[in-house]
Amino acid sequence: MEKYKIIEKFSNIISQKWDGNVLGVVIAGSCSYGLSTNASDVDLRAVHAVSGDYLLGLSQLSSSNSTIEISEGITELVSHEVGKFLNLCINGNPAVIELLYTPQNNILLSSDFFDKIREPEIRNSFINEDKIVSSYFGYSKSQLIRMTSQIIKAENIIKAQNIKFSDPLTISQILIDNPYLNSEFKYNYKLASHCLRLLVAVNKFMINGELSVHTEDAAKELLEYKNGLYPYGQFLLKVYNLLNEINKNKENSKIPKQFNKDVINNILIDYRKQLIK
Repeated sequence: MEKYKIIEKFSNIISQKWDGNVLGVVIAGSCSYGLSTNASDVDLRAVHAVSGDYLLGLSQLSSSNSTIEISEGITELVSHEVGKFLNLCINGNPAVIELLYTPQNNILLSSDFFDKIREPEIRNSFINEDKIVSSYFGYSKSQLIRMTSQIIKAENIIKAQNIKFSDPLTISQILIDNPYLNSEFKYNYKLASHCLRLLVAVNKFMINGELSVHTEDAAKELLEYKNGLYPYGQFLLKVYNLLNEINKNKENSKIPKQFNKDVINNILIDYRKQLIK
């Protein structure tokens, strides 16, 4: 299968160039969210380690081995070196933090280290509510801005860029001033689906205290947005309603309030010590 072919290629790169190893590979993107279609690419996300020589010697870590991107046909794999990966986790990066919550059936390759950081009591050490909410809002907002820049005249793009996702009322300005609100034009359905999925994910995280990678009960509606079954105005209204719901849930949010830097730091140090021996 193409997925395993690219993993083998990736493993060889890590081994031959940096004398390192692959710690974990998971199915990500639309395939993991339950939003894939026949036209969807296959996204894989991974974590890798380099040898102790690269941690201590002149070579050290660089952009060429801290993040690696390779592709094979419709399959793309992106991997971060373990130190960078953990830093991205504590900063709430959605594409990275999701690896800690990926369902077991979407894990293609694992290791003792990867299994350890995915344990519920350990992975909660990476979570900081402010970072999570800020990051998910930020990525969701970026999708909305990209959509807006494609379809709204210049003076309204500025309003879109100044949206404060902490205050859903600011969305109403686009709803009111958007001349395309009730038109039948084709907006970017894929970006719309991304925007909504991020908001759905952070809202459920607040309610359940666990990040749901698979969109489950929301998948059907998100796929309908992805397939362009709703007008643009209804999409904006959905964003507005989700933000209102998130603001209401924030008061009693179950997302851990503060990450445990000592636990994370010790995990990384202990693992890297093994590489240096």
